Amino acid sequence: MDKHQLSTSPEEYHEKIYQEIDKEFENNNHDSEDNYLFSIYSQNNSNKESDIFNYKTSNAYDDQLINSEFKNDDQKELLKLEKIKSYKSFETIINHSQSEFSTSDSSDLDSLICLAELKVSDSKLKIFNELYPIPEDPGLVKGFWILYPRPPEYNDDGLEKFINLTKTMKIKSIQRILPMFRTDELNLRYYNLDCRIMKVICEALLNNPFIKKIDLTDNWLSVNACFHLNKLLTDNNILTHLNLSGCRFGSLGAKKLQESIGAMHTLQYLNVSRCDLGNDGFKYISIGVYCSSSIQIVDFSRNDLRENTANDFQTMLIQTDTLQTLNLSWNNLYSEEFWKKFIIGLIRNSSLTDLNLSWNSLGTDCLPFLQEYLTKITNLLKLNLKNNRIGPNEVAQISQSLIKNKTLEILDLGYNPLMLEGVFILIDSLRNISTDSKLQLINLENIWANKETSVLIAKLKEKLPNLDIKLEGIYSNYTLVGPDPRKIFLKRANFEAMKPKNVSRKRDFGQFIILLQDIIVKKEDFRKAIKKYKLQLSKSLVEEIMNVFEIGDDDIDQKILKEFYLKEYPDTKITSTEDHKKVHRIRKRKKTKNKD
Repeated sequence: MDKHQLSTSPEEYHEKIYQEIDKEFENNNHDSEDNYLFSIYSQNNSNKESDIFNYKTSNAYDDQLINSEFKNDDQKELLKLEKIKSYKSFETIINHSQSEFSTSDSSDLDSLICLAELKVSDSKLKIFNELYPIPEDPGLVKGFWILYPRPPEYNDDGLEKFINLTKTMKIKSIQRILPMFRTDELNLRYYNLDCRIMKVICEALLNNPFIKKIDLTDNWLSVNACFHLNKLLTDNNILTHLNLSGCRFGSLGAKKLQESIGAMHTLQYLNVSRCDLGNDGFKYISIGVYCSSSIQIVDFSRNDLRENTANDFQTMLIQTDTLQTLNLSWNNLYSEEFWKKFIIGLIRNSSLTDLNLSWNSLGTDCLPFLQEYLTKITNLLKLNLKNNRIGPNEVAQISQSLIKNKTLEILDLGYNPLMLEGVFILIDSLRNISTDSKLQLINLENIWANKETSVLIAKLKEKLPNLDIKLEGIYSNYTLVGPDPRKIFLKRANFEAMKPKNVSRKRDFGQFIILLQDIIVKKEDFRKAIKKYKLQLSKSLVEEIMNVFEIGDDDIDQKILKEFYLKEYPDTKITSTEDHKKVHRIRKRKKTKNKD
């Protein structure tokens, strides 16, 4: 058989081979068709170069046909793959003697691409509808969703999802929180949430675009609830505030939350007070805090933290560069061993501006380190040392550090046993403070001072006008204020003027005051006026009245006396002469009746 020419198509070439096989089989009467096929194929492939030539000639013809009829690259590639597929199906009959050929030619066939390796989209395949018609979907897609129903689609706020999940899991829904799904805060305080309802809430909030604050105060979360909360914090990208105060999830729950706290890029406020963290639980939360790139405020109060947490505190303070407010109140951080490591983290931290160390029994052991911190730090603005064991000796060292510090604005020393001596030492030492100091408030709540300290405070305020010192009070800082003696003497004068039993001797002291001229007179003239008006007043009372309205050594201002009396007795009026005559007649009649 002649070599195959390019003018012969691959189909004609294959057809001729089959026809020759049939003829030879009839002429030679072979026992089996399979044995004959092996012999024929061995003869055709005895020469390795001949076999390669056969493949290449057919391949060249196909390439010529493809390049001439199809200009689209995708069409050309698909037709080449169809050609390769037909070639491989023809070459599947192989003899044992040809094993050497099959291995040696593997490099030539490696260039052939498998159909599964070609990335062709459904839209590209539909281009060839004329050559290879592809039927539309006969309903298999819809039939698949009959066996496996489509998952429901919910709005991003998660409200409908929360309602459906509570019905599916047969959990009683919390109706009060339904309106909160479209606000910026989810307030779930004191609900005692179990892990099932926590799972539903966390699933509903995964894509919520509104809620930025979650408050779970006093809910006693279990470890499983912390697992679901961890998933929410990991997938949600808008939460900024998380309040877990009083949730008491312990060290195991803290371990579940470690990864999510560190992975969140929006969380700014974290409250884990009263969570029974202990030393182990604090380690997990501290890792999350310094791995976070956004946390600014952290509350670790009331977690029974002790000196074993020193290394974790040091690492957290050194690694973090976003933490601004740290609350460590109501713990046991007073030992010298703790402060040796803790002070290193405080000094090397450059972001902390507010530190709360109240209720930690801080005293003599930690004071040298605290003094060093106040001297070297340049970023702290507020320091809270309330309810510790700082006495007069300790406050003397703190005051020396305050003189050198130029950034601190607020110092809280309330409810410490400073006593009168400690307050005096503190204020007296601050007289040497620089005018460049930014100190604005020294809180000495529930601490008293004496009058000497109040004088020093006044001088210190003249030097630092913006400084405010709050004291509970100042001992003996008062002036006795009794009743006004003028009121007493004038009231007594009204009584004595009307005291005589004889009606004719009774006089109205108010009428006497009104008739006085608005001038300054001598005391002797004032006595004569009283005697002329026939007022029955005791000499001692007259002397006291003259003393309280005295001007100079021997003068009385009758104008001031009249104004003061009319102010105390505004109903006083001048009576006419006829009224005096009527009164005189009535008195005479009474006298005559008494005689009869």
